[in-house]
Amino acid sequence: RLTKTYCIIPEIISVVPNIGTIGTGVTITCSGYGSNEQVRVDFGKTSSMVVGVASIDGTFTTNFTVDKQGYGTQSIVAQGVASKAQAENTFYITPRILSVVPTIGTVGTIVTVRCDGYGAGEDVGLTLGKTVDIVRVMASNEGTFTAAFTIDSQAYGTQTLTIMGTSTKYPMESSVYIIPE
Repeated sequence: RLTKTYCIIPEIISVVPNIGTIGTGVTITCSGYGSNEQVRVDFGKTSSMVVGVASIDGTFTTNFTVDKQGYGTQSIVAQGVASKAQAENTFYITPRILSVVPTIGTVGTIVTVRCDGYGAGEDVGLTLGKTVDIVRVMASNEGTFTAAFTIDSQAYGTQTLTIMGTSTKYPMESSVYIIPE
């Protein structure tokens, strides 16, 4: 009599969404774990982002919120606590503008910009209207930065504020409205 042994390999079936900014809610669905097994989910540099419990058939769905990490592809690893069986998938972090304050001002007004989702230590340039690199800043290890610049002499009206990292090459845009003094 012949017998066959099958090994069930865990899998992260879906990651929804699979791209977004810091603060995005993510739902993952997994299968292939032991019945009622606890499963630890690591995300990028964060260990134990969430712990789920597999159902009787070894599946589970859980949610987490993308925390402060650098731009680009971050790994999602779901590992069974008892079995040590693991599955992997990915999520892609994009930059975002947290704030531009103020968005209206005269020449000489100081504008402060806060962003996250850039690469760790990445060089980031801010361009206002005709002034390329009105300020350059280096993102923190978490991919965040705060930069301040002074509105220089430009045409009155709406000017585009473009923010781009030297390695991410992912342009973010906002606007500043320049009013006469």
